[in-house]
Amino acid sequence: MVSTLESEFVRGFKNYLRHDRLETFYDPYTGGFLPLMWDLTDEFDEGGCENNPIAPDRTTAERALRDHYGSKLTGLLFKWSNNQISPIHDLVQLSCSTVQDAGPKAAAGAVALAMGNISKTQVTAAFAAYSETWLTEAAQSMFMSYFVEIPDLGEEGLKKTYQLLQVVTDIVTKPGPFHITAPMEFRFVRGGDSVMSGTYNTNPNSMYVNLDIIGFIDSCKSRKNPVNYSKNLLEFMATVERAWYNAGGLPHQGKMYGFFDPTDKNEQSFCPPFNDKFIEKINERRDERAPGARRAFNQYRKEVDPQDMFLNEYMEKLVL
Repeated sequence: MVSTLESEFVRGFKNYLRHDRLETFYDPYTGGFLPLMWDLTDEFDEGGCENNPIAPDRTTAERALRDHYGSKLTGLLFKWSNNQISPIHDLVQLSCSTVQDAGPKAAAGAVALAMGNISKTQVTAAFAAYSETWLTEAAQSMFMSYFVEIPDLGEEGLKKTYQLLQVVTDIVTKPGPFHITAPMEFRFVRGGDSVMSGTYNTNPNSMYVNLDIIGFIDSCKSRKNPVNYSKNLLEFMATVERAWYNAGGLPHQGKMYGFFDPTDKNEQSFCPPFNDKFIEKINERRDERAPGARRAFNQYRKEVDPQDMFLNEYMEKLVL
C-alpha cells in the first residue's frame, strides 16, 4: 500500500525530472526537499563570465602533510582562523556533532537551519559567480554514499527513492541515541560501463539513485580516526547501510562504507568503516554483475602503474 506521504513526494517531485542537472537536499524530519536544477545551454558560454575563485592558502597535499584535513568554514566570522587556531570553526564543528546526540527536535532544527542557508545564501553566491560548484562553505564531516538501481526515472523510480530515504526518517524521527544534523542529498545517475563504479550496468538505459548521508565528527584530533568514531554514529550508519545494501546497492568508493560485518548474524552489530568482510561481499557483488572486471581493472592498473606507486592497502582489497 502506497502511503499518502509517498504519493505526495512522487507527485511533487516528478516535474523536476525534466531538467538536465538535478541535485536535491532532503529533510528526513519533515519530508521536505530542496531541488537545485539547471539545464545545459550553449548560450551560457557567450553570456556568462569566468569564475574567479579565491586561491587556497595551501594545496590539499600541503594540508595533509600538516595533518589538517577537510575544508574550513569561510566567511566574515571565520577570517581570523588559521591552520593552528580556528575557534569559531571548532565551535560550529562541536555544535554539529553534539546536537547529533541531543534528540530529534534539536537535530530537526539544525537541518532546517542548514536547508535555509543553502537556499538563501549558498545558491545566491553560486548565481553571482555563474558557478555549478555552488557550495562555498562546509564543516568537516564524513559521508556515506550509495548507488541503488531504480526501475525508471518515473513514478516507480521515485517510489523506490522515497522508500530508501524513509529508512533514515524511520530512525531519526524517533527517540534514540543519534540523529543527523545535516540534510540528506540525492541525485539520479544513468548506468554506465565503468566496471568499478557503483553504477556499472550492461543496460544503457538503467537508472540509479545516489544517496548521501552526512555525519559530523568531533574536532578532537583522536576522533578524526574512524576507529574512534562515536558508538552512536557507527551504529546509525550500520543500520542505514544494511537497508541500502540489502536493496542491492553498492557504495561510492570515495566515501565511507562497510560499517558492519555481513557475516555476523547479529543484525544490530556495527564496526568502524571499511570492514574487511564487507569489502569481500562488495567484491562478490561486483564480480556477479561484471565477471572478470576486477581482474581486467587490475591488469590495466599494472600497465599504467608498474611500480605500484598508487597501490595501497585499501586498493589491494578491492582489486587483488
